[in-house]
Amino acid sequence: MPRRSREEVDERLEAVERALLELPWTVATQKAIGTEYGVGARQIREDAQKVRARWAKEAKGNTSEEHRADWLQRVRAAQSHALGQNQSIAVSRLLQLEARCMGFESPIEVNVSHSVETMSPVDQARAIVDSYEDARRYLETVSGGRQAIEASFESMDTAQTTGGLTGEPRAD
Repeated sequence: MPRRSREEVDERLEAVERALLELPWTVATQKAIGTEYGVGARQIREDAQKVRARWAKEAKGNTSEEHRADWLQRVRAAQSHALGQNQSIAVSRLLQLEARCMGFESPIEVNVSHSVETMSPVDQARAIVDSYEDARRYLETVSGGRQAIEASFESMDTAQTTGGLTGEPRAD
């Protein structure tokens, strides 16, 4: 088989790279490129390995900022292509992807701190009795008229001797 010139090989590698980027990488695609350039599908797969190796070498030589710029350029090219094809859903998702990459969709950090304070039942009862007037005024304001609030308070001494609010003597 005659040896190909450097220009022919470079042209074939460009066609393989274009196919890797734009077409589904199937056996049919590989055979079609091979037929076009007079080589077999195996040679096309080897060319694809060379293209991928070149991509990896180029990626290693770039800084993270260059990687980011290259990636952003590809996203924007995809956006342009999707706009040209009137694919609004693809454009929307690509814009979301760009926003996330650029940091516009960063998660918001919220710190929540709280403390819980417990009151003894006696202190709770005192607080209720002390707030009786405020509660009555609140209910009058909310309902528009006077409301009757009934409340009773039994001291802990009596509650201990009677067995609580039931009024029955304690069993112990």
